[in-house]
Amino acid sequence: MRKLNNHGLDGEATEPMIKELEEDREESQDPEVEFAIAGAVREYGGLEIILSMIQHLRDDFKSNQEQLVAVLNLLMHCCKIRENRRALLRLGALGLLLETARHAFSVDAMEPAEGILLIVESLTMEANESDNISITQSALTVTSEETGEQAKKIVLMFLERLSHPLGLKKSNKQQRNNEMVARILPYLTYGEPAAMEVLIQHFSPPLQDWKEYDRLQREHEDDPKDESIAQQAAKQRFTLENFVRVSESLKTSSCGDRLKDIILERGITGVAVRHLRDSFSAAGQAGFKSSAEWATGLKLPSVPLILSMLRGLSTGHLATQKCIDEGGILPLLHALEGVAGENEIGARAENLLDTLSNKEGKGDGFLEEKVRRLRHATRDEMRRRALRKREELLQGLGMRQELASDGGERIVVSRPLLEGLEDVEEEEDGLACMVCREGYSLRPTDLLGVYSYSKRVNLGAGTSGSARGECVYTTVSYFNIIHFQCHQEAKRADAALKNPKKEWEGATLRNNESLCNSLFPVRGPSVPLAQYVRYVDQYWDNLNALGRADGSRLRLLTYDIVLFCNNFTSSASFSSNFEFRV
Repeated sequence: MRKLNNHGLDGEATEPMIKELEEDREESQDPEVEFAIAGAVREYGGLEIILSMIQHLRDDFKSNQEQLVAVLNLLMHCCKIRENRRALLRLGALGLLLETARHAFSVDAMEPAEGILLIVESLTMEANESDNISITQSALTVTSEETGEQAKKIVLMFLERLSHPLGLKKSNKQQRNNEMVARILPYLTYGEPAAMEVLIQHFSPPLQDWKEYDRLQREHEDDPKDESIAQQAAKQRFTLENFVRVSESLKTSSCGDRLKDIILERGITGVAVRHLRDSFSAAGQAGFKSSAEWATGLKLPSVPLILSMLRGLSTGHLATQKCIDEGGILPLLHALEGVAGENEIGARAENLLDTLSNKEGKGDGFLEEKVRRLRHATRDEMRRRALRKREELLQGLGMRQELASDGGERIVVSRPLLEGLEDVEEEEDGLACMVCREGYSLRPTDLLGVYSYSKRVNLGAGTSGSARGECVYTTVSYFNIIHFQCHQEAKRADAALKNPKKEWEGATLRNNESLCNSLFPVRGPSVPLAQYVRYVDQYWDNLNALGRADGSRLRLLTYDIVLFCNNFTSSASFSSNFEFRV
């Protein structure tokens, strides 16, 4: 497998090393296919047995909790296929499970409660989507005249569960169960007007006065030690967060649409739209985003909740979208979608506008053209501002933009000399460091060196007749020049990397990825002699580290030059004895 790595400056990886590619994951199977074997449970009377086991085990939750969890897990897998769900509805499983959930809540049996709620959610969604099943008869064992009251009792039972914030400290399972209860509440109404009325009345008080909610939350923030205010603030926040979950769970169905109609008729949607508009009354005025009112509005705790609630209520519901449009807040929502970081206001406003504009193509939005015009107008204005800013910058630099002969655009200098350009010095002649681009003209006392690669080689039989040949050093270089000081700074930087490099590993990258193991000093006219001698000794120390070579430095340098000339005259490669890139 090939290793892929994105290298940044000086070879340091800017992205994680990829050593292997993940195998393509298999697409998730259709549950009807994956769990088809669960149909055998229905065909051989297994569903009836499972329901009777649940009825028996629920009488003593504490003792039978482990067995009940196992049975519920089996039932959950059976609910993966539609025919099993419909059979369970006909067997009255929903009523049994709802009563079992009530028992679980009463003894705080969170694990069984979670499994029950998942099954109830699956069955209620199937019941609300099925035209061939009598929903009320599947869950309510009463006459048709009493179905409304019975549905109301079921809703009240689950609302009671949501009425206690549990002091702000909830376990993860309790939190998940509460969220699940909020999601399935709309389906537990079974489309019965009495049950829907109870559901909406439970949430209505705080939904009719968002200013009071903001005031209470602000008081709690100012005085967090006041227990009375803390409890009131927690209760209101808990109630409104649950209603947001309810609104987000409303599907485009007859039951969901009827609930949205009632919410709209009760004025809940209109109140939220007006509160949003009043909180940002300066929106649309010149420079409104820098006003104190705008900043204050962004800090209101009600704003994120309203944006999420309106998205849920408006999904696929024309009347709610008309209410939002007639409330005149589309430009405000567009302004809010550009807000970053403030309680996810920007993301929530963007999601609401995407829903209103039917971005997903599901037929959920009816205001596509209006939203598109708003977004395009802003995009065009930002482009115009960017062009004006660009022109100002070019003018400040003594440049201008004009059309080229080929129809494109080009930048030309409008003044013969840019201010300050004459003060910029460059290394015009001589050697220049590959890092700082300066040489002996600008830094006359800083020694330059050349990256080189040296190797110890054997010349063959010695002149004294000894079998052991003489060893010398031979050197090649691309003549890449660097200050000794710049090399030392780069060496320290290499050592401090997340994946540290040795001295010559980093130098190899700077040397056009060619091997190097020493720095050959090139003395300038003003370089102090002591500095030059120190780095000459350092150069020979690097060579000695390659292995012993007898003789004076002059003799060894002479042999190096001889070998170089020999390669040159014979047209041999200078790197023939090296692992060196040419």
